[in-house]
Amino acid sequence: MSALVVVASVGLFADGRQLLQESVWAKPLKFGASFVMYGATLAWLIPKLRRARRTMWFVGTVFAVAGLIDVGFIAVQAARGTFSHFNAGTDTFNLIGQRIFSTGVFGLFGASLIVAVMLLFQRVGDAALTWALRAGLGLAVLGMALASFITGWTSLAAPRTVQDAYGSPVTLVGGHGVGAPDGGGMPITNWSTTGGDLRVPPTSSACTPSRYSC
Repeated sequence: MSALVVVASVGLFADGRQLLQESVWAKPLKFGASFVMYGATLAWLIPKLRRARRTMWFVGTVFAVAGLIDVGFIAVQAARGTFSHFNAGTDTFNLIGQRIFSTGVFGLFGASLIVAVMLLFQRVGDAALTWALRAGLGLAVLGMALASFITGWTSLAAPRTVQDAYGSPVTLVGGHGVGAPDGGGMPITNWSTTGGDLRVPPTSSACTPSRYSC
């Protein structure tokens, strides 16, 4: 993820391609940075959980693999100049990738939920630190759970046709905008400035690497 942050940062300046008025490398950069912070936190926390250490090692591995697959797909789609989220393209690579991509969030959510539950029955340091970690990880899991509402909203949205980085038409089914189409939002977060945005609650409740948070 750290390597991706470096590559995507260079891409922001060296690659002029855009998707919905935003650099193709903006999304990989945000997801990479999110996973660096969240992954480093879990790498520090998991060894401090003394119970079920083998299980916790397995959970951490599941999170790492799921994150690598999901963010890897986001990076590859960016390099291809097309969309990773909501992309209903019928080319073989996208069809297979979207199926794998859609399952990764369950690994990320499930691993985080298990760590959060284990933390309820163990102490890490003094009481203040333990409760701070419980609250922070609880908010992270809540943020991931709230992101599932975007999937429900997506199923009700009508498809729309946009252009990829090369000007070719791409069909998007769903999105995160409410009352306004996706694209052209705030700096950095890219939240909508003309309507509602379903990404705000998950991202505001915690800085999580949810597949919908950025």
